Amino acid sequence: MRAGLFDALKEQAKDQQIIILENTDHIDELDFDSNVNLIRFTKNRHQGRYGYLNDVYDITETTPLR
Repeated sequence: MRAGLFDALKEQAKDQQIIILENTDHIDELDFDSNVNLIRFTKNRHQGRYGYLNDVYDITETTPLR
């Protein structure tokens, strides 16, 4: 069912932009083609994308920026 939903959204997105926020626990089995831009939010400043907004970080982190 999840794969069918994402396939329908990919078809709809041919004429427009669709933004989906999804947990990555169950999307590894989905087949993404070249017109899908998958961004993984890692909350890690050195790997992947930290968060939704660029240069905005959690101030409660104690690890200094390197």
